[in-house]
Amino acid sequence: MTLLNRYIGGEHKAVWAELLAGVDKDRQPIADADAEAVASETMRRVRANIETIAARLSATGYEFGVYPDGEPIPFSVATLGDTDAADDKTRAFTQLVGALPLSLRAFYRHVGGVCLAGRYGDGETWQGADALWVEPLDTDYIAEQFADWENNVAEYGAEEMGAFMFEFAPDDLHKDNISGGAPYGIELPQGAADAFVANEWHGTTFVDYLRICFRWGGFPGFAREGSMPPQIAVLRESLLPI
Repeated sequence: MTLLNRYIGGEHKAVWAELLAGVDKDRQPIADADAEAVASETMRRVRANIETIAARLSATGYEFGVYPDGEPIPFSVATLGDTDAADDKTRAFTQLVGALPLSLRAFYRHVGGVCLAGRYGDGETWQGADALWVEPLDTDYIAEQFADWENNVAEYGAEEMGAFMFEFAPDDLHKDNISGGAPYGIELPQGAADAFVANEWHGTTFVDYLRICFRWGGFPGFAREGSMPPQIAVLRESLLPI
């Protein structure tokens, strides 16, 4: 049975663990095509889940594109993937920074970006919700970040600066437009199937971070709030497992 068939059959976590290890359950190396097939299926499900959550939020009067205090956010909901454009951006990105994990490459091809932060029109806010947020690839901005990092490495040394951090989302406090900590990010270059998400409080990989987000209807912050709005049960109902 192929990895993709096993994944579709329900072995989601086991298959991704094998992809991360680079060998299957029989300790055989995993072909690139097999890994890419699983990653693509995973991110197609991610896109479908985002579309479902966004539609359910819209139906209940949720306002996207603003912080809880009403200040505008640069982008909102899903920036849905355009394969050709995504591949061009990813190519430019990897030429500059180096390898991207397979999970991120597949995300940008099939999804593009997402920001579920917002509020309800009646003033109801979800402080601490830590909304699912992955910024689209902006190669110009990343080039500026990378140039700054290179300059700092030249001045302070590689050991002091560490690896280049690709920042893909603000932390949970900044998502509420409150001063907080470092952005969620992934150290690059990394050519593995998946990668650890730095500064995010679950301490897990990118795919598992998405999995946790969907477990909470796109708002994983409610896992530590002690209670959750009744809408969360509706938002997470029957989402596709990843």
